[in-house]
Amino acid sequence: MTGAFAPVVDRRLFAAVQRGLAEGRRRPTRDEIIDGMRKVMSRTDRFNQKLLKRYRSAPSAEQAAQDFGSPNEA
Repeated sequence: MTGAFAPVVDRRLFAAVQRGLAEGRRRPTRDEIIDGMRKVMSRTDRFNQKLLKRYRSAPSAEQAAQDFGSPNEA
């Protein structure tokens, strides 16, 4: 039922948060995973799971493993 209670959060803010949550659940493409790993390598000249955790733009080691078998195989 719409309008049964006074809203606690503005509708626009609620919608923006819902979009952010949906984006957070979106699975990255293989190209996005590769691009993220390339960014880590270009910044550090190294590549390992610890570095993947440090950089927000990088995919998780789990994502790389799901698509490629392991981060190193990617």
